Amino acid sequence: MRDRRGGLKTASRWWLLLMVTGLIGMGGCQARALNVTREFGLTGASAVEISELANKPGMEHLRSATFRDSATVTQLAQALDQRLPLEPPAVCLPQYRLRFRLADGRTEEFSYFCEDGASFLRGSQPAWRTQEVRPPAEFDRLMQTLAARLE
Repeated sequence: MRDRRGGLKTASRWWLLLMVTGLIGMGGCQARALNVTREFGLTGASAVEISELANKPGMEHLRSATFRDSATVTQLAQALDQRLPLEPPAVCLPQYRLRFRLADGRTEEFSYFCEDGASFLRGSQPAWRTQEVRPPAEFDRLMQTLAARLE
């Protein structure tokens, strides 16, 4: 389908434009995901502090504990070492604050909530882009075990 000058006819040009635009658009429609462990360097963290939040004026937290045993810290980090889709934030207050102490001296902090089978993990770091992830069931299971040990 060429016109007299050897170029593509207008209809063919529009079809080509639509195809290219569709292909580009398809790439942009993929859900963004975040590997929490890799993004924030949780591998090799030396400790994790878990605090149950009071969510009441004048009270910061109810119970807390710091877990320093490498098996516990490693299990939490490994459970988050996968691409998790970013989603809009849940309309609820976080139940727990997690602070991972990293090998280089930094601390990465996250908010966590899990109730009735619904859970989220989020942070204030730019990589979250005001969104959150649903942690895997293994992470929820570990958190339930650790929450029972808070003082």
